[in-house]
Amino acid sequence: MIMNISKHFQGDHHSCYLESPCRQPGYVPQKKPLTMPAAISAYEDALRKTLIYKAAESFHLCRDTYWVESFNHQLLTYLPKRIHFHTKTFEMRMNLAVMDWERR
Repeated sequence: MIMNISKHFQGDHHSCYLESPCRQPGYVPQKKPLTMPAAISAYEDALRKTLIYKAAESFHLCRDTYWVESFNHQLLTYLPKRIHFHTKTFEMRMNLAVMDWERR
């Protein structure tokens, strides 16, 4: 699926998710399409070198980051970035954030 990125940037959206904006009527790409064979090859080579390509089975359920970002927001309630906490206090506040998160 990650190799679909190359096709997407070439203007081929047949393999993109049906809900993707690029599949909707009137879609106008914001980037210039890949057309040069050398650029396409370089882009695909770069994709093959990524961790997500090499270990795709570890990422197959990751479609969005809503839950991670929501949890990070929850952490900031207990662990504001502007305050430095000592290890024990940090661990206590982290555990409180996790317990509060799991209570949802």
